[in-house]
Amino acid sequence: MRFLKFICALFILTNGFKGIAQDDPSKDLLQLSGVVVSGDSLTPVPFTSVMIKGSNRGTMCDYFGFFSLVVRKNDTIEFKSVGYTEATVRIEDTLSDTRYSMIQMLQRDTLLLPTMEVYPWPSREQFRQSFLTLNTTQDDYDRAFANLTNEDVRMAIQGGANKCPSQFCFGNTTRIHAFIPTRSNA
Repeated sequence: MRFLKFICALFILTNGFKGIAQDDPSKDLLQLSGVVVSGDSLTPVPFTSVMIKGSNRGTMCDYFGFFSLVVRKNDTIEFKSVGYTEATVRIEDTLSDTRYSMIQMLQRDTLLLPTMEVYPWPSREQFRQSFLTLNTTQDDYDRAFANLTNEDVRMAIQGGANKCPSQFCFGNTTRIHAFIPTRSNA
């Protein structure tokens, strides 16, 4: 009986220590937070892609350049944004805290292209000829005068305030359209 108690106690003790000795998977995780700014003016770089290299995990900065991401020690973080050069940062395994804050600067990526003149025609002379013979459609002003009679145009130019063009008058009375709201007894 004493031997059985000894075996049970030994079993409990060895399994208990075994649970303590196991590596905690969250031990290598840390919370990475920070802001991404432009290297020349220190203004925030909004909507920067913050990705863990070699995985499909990551996040995106907000409008003010802030980001927050859970990473493992020894991960490599990539920062990408349109108009800026790509930057990478390696998370050191010597960090002792579970939270890490950083400021990441991105440098502008300027690409200069040579000046090029684009013409839809092979030569300037052909463009000039096509432009001069271009048939433009009527604009609203031309269409309005085409729909009015000469009498209406003359009265509009002379300022015939008490006379009214034929399409707006009915006999001697000017047509007035109005909407008068009524009260409802609800």
